[in-house]
Amino acid sequence: MSISVEPTMVKRSHPLASVHGVFNAIYVYGEAVGETMFYGRGAGEMPTATSVVADIVAVIKNLKLGVNGQRGSISYVEKKMKTADQIESKYFVLLHVEDKAGVLARITQVFATYEVSLESVIQQPNTSNPQAELVIITHNASKANMDKELAAFNELSVVEEVKSIYRVEG
Repeated sequence: MSISVEPTMVKRSHPLASVHGVFNAIYVYGEAVGETMFYGRGAGEMPTATSVVADIVAVIKNLKLGVNGQRGSISYVEKKMKTADQIESKYFVLLHVEDKAGVLARITQVFATYEVSLESVIQQPNTSNPQAELVIITHNASKANMDKELAAFNELSVVEEVKSIYRVEG
């Protein structure tokens, strides 16, 4: 079992890609039920702010009354969370790198070291500075290997900045 709340890239055909404007959605995939999605209007800034303040007031009130605490719950079947080695996904990676010969070879060597296969690589000049932008989509890779890879990129002299990294769903 794994749970995440994070920015994620989705294909246009994915159900979450149809969520626009003031609408929110929660996408859940379960082995027994498959894909499910809960969809509806968001509260908006004022109702959300009012709810947050009300929650803070309730917490303070409960602190003064001495009734804050963690409620117990009993699980009928113990669930084990997947480790970072077991969670696999495609990833979108945006790097700002030096624009010179050999940089791409050094970048791909880092991917190879952590056994991350590349699906696509696009290099674009960065018009605002002399760096190049590398846009990379990986094949499925473990979260653990991607974490190690990002640490390696931060130490690599030709990488100016790891600009973005997103999980890719679907």
